[in-house]
Amino acid sequence: MAAIRTDPAAEARPHGAWAADLLATLMLALALYTGVRATSGLTWSHYVDSDRDISFVRSVMEGHYGEDPLYLGEKMWFTPLLFAIEAAGAKLLGLDVHVFQARAGAWLNIFAPLAFWLMARRFFGAYAGVASLLAYLCLMQGQEPGWAVATYSPWLLPMIFSQSLFFFGLMLLAWAADKDDARIWALVGAMAGLVFLSHAAPAILLVLLTMLLLLGPAWRELRAGHRSAAMRQIAKGLVAGGMFIIVSLPLTWYVIGDYLLDQKNRVPSAYTYRPLSIRHANLILFHNVHWANLVALVGIFRLWRMEATTPVRLLRWCVPLCLLLMAYAYAAVVMGQQWDIGLPMAVPSFHFYFYLKALLAIGFGVGFWWSVELAMRWRSKPDPKGQAATGWGTLLLALVFIAVFPAYAHRPDLVLVRERGLDRSSSVHEAEMRDRLVALPWTSVVLCDEELSMRVLMASARKTVATNSSMANPYVVPEPRMAAREAMLQGLRDTSADIGAALDAYAVTHLLVRTEDIGASPSLGRWFPHEVYRNEGYALFGRKP
Repeated sequence: MAAIRTDPAAEARPHGAWAADLLATLMLALALYTGVRATSGLTWSHYVDSDRDISFVRSVMEGHYGEDPLYLGEKMWFTPLLFAIEAAGAKLLGLDVHVFQARAGAWLNIFAPLAFWLMARRFFGAYAGVASLLAYLCLMQGQEPGWAVATYSPWLLPMIFSQSLFFFGLMLLAWAADKDDARIWALVGAMAGLVFLSHAAPAILLVLLTMLLLLGPAWRELRAGHRSAAMRQIAKGLVAGGMFIIVSLPLTWYVIGDYLLDQKNRVPSAYTYRPLSIRHANLILFHNVHWANLVALVGIFRLWRMEATTPVRLLRWCVPLCLLLMAYAYAAVVMGQQWDIGLPMAVPSFHFYFYLKALLAIGFGVGFWWSVELAMRWRSKPDPKGQAATGWGTLLLALVFIAVFPAYAHRPDLVLVRERGLDRSSSVHEAEMRDRLVALPWTSVVLCDEELSMRVLMASARKTVATNSSMANPYVVPEPRMAAREAMLQGLRDTSADIGAALDAYAVTHLLVRTEDIGASPSLGRWFPHEVYRNEGYALFGRKP
């Protein structure tokens, strides 16, 4: 498949793209430098999502893949690719899981901007590719966190990590479009399945794009009376779909086989990123009204003026898909909260805003070079090979990068998150208690309040009665567990309460409390008579020796 050239000198000078590629390489190297610097010395990630991931990593390392590490008797529900990589990486390097996770993101996540650049270069040429990379790295995210917009961020979170697979998947889909080989479409399906194992949102986009790419021609062939040609298109989709099902089985075996995709806890998918809510619309304007997005919109509109090659069509479709899925996810949340209408939900709306920002970065690349070429036409001196346009354009990109890099290297996503990670890494009492919890049997169930369940217990992969609904199994009803937890904790403060039946119902074996709170629980010794471990911050008690 020939790339779409927005730089006219690329065809005339085979080596004419060296300056653009050199600039892109420099950008990637400096981005990696900022990531490594931000993660150096950390032993724990700031994000509670990381503790959830560690719980699943421990489930693999302790031989319990397929089980929910937080709720006894429940099944796995979270995308397994990243936590499997973390388990293998920590084992291979001989590091504690939390140390590997805190530092490895700088290296693993660099594949996201690399894949993005290769995709933009493949689709639109070297010069538009480097302009897109500049926007992706330094212009599109502004002050927004790295988990909310497509960019390079060193924090090892699934939505950040999965970008590279999505971008490689788009390249593979564009390459496969005019191929009839079943093996190629099996590869497309396998790639979509792999994306699904890393994160659901990019997999939804990739599956829908594959359907649009195949069903449109199939419908046109059927209308023209070409039944055999239409069936070839449908056969490609069936091969890809079959392979998708096979590759995605490490997750779908549980979420479909055991839970039938019935989300009883809608809190995780109902999360709304503040700038995307109607009442905070001023924030979305604050983050997006700037010159780079104006250039990006010019480029997005230019896509509809270009030759409708496969890459252009994929990106044309992807923009409205992101907007529609984002609007649907938000509408589902509002309708559920306001009118108790339970529309099907998969992921929060911001995950599609995330990829919309990646598309805007590509739009910036296209719009920037179109603007440069348009400006060159006003020059009186002819430039038939486009050498002046590419030369001046590359120089301008380099100057913009030099101007914005200091702010990029000190953005809140790096500085503030690192500071919070350092604070957590220095919390000795938390770490000591966590290590003691890991030493408990796998089936131990620890009663504790919500904050302790997230910040101390969760990363140990030991069970609890209830944790925060946003971090909990979406296929388990949260309210009975939360009510039982509060009733048991209240029973420790009330000497007349009998909580024995509740403790037995949830198979509770231990109690975790802050040391300072022990005095406020006069019935603690009655139900948890054995002190297992205590430090200056926390205490662990057991029902049995």
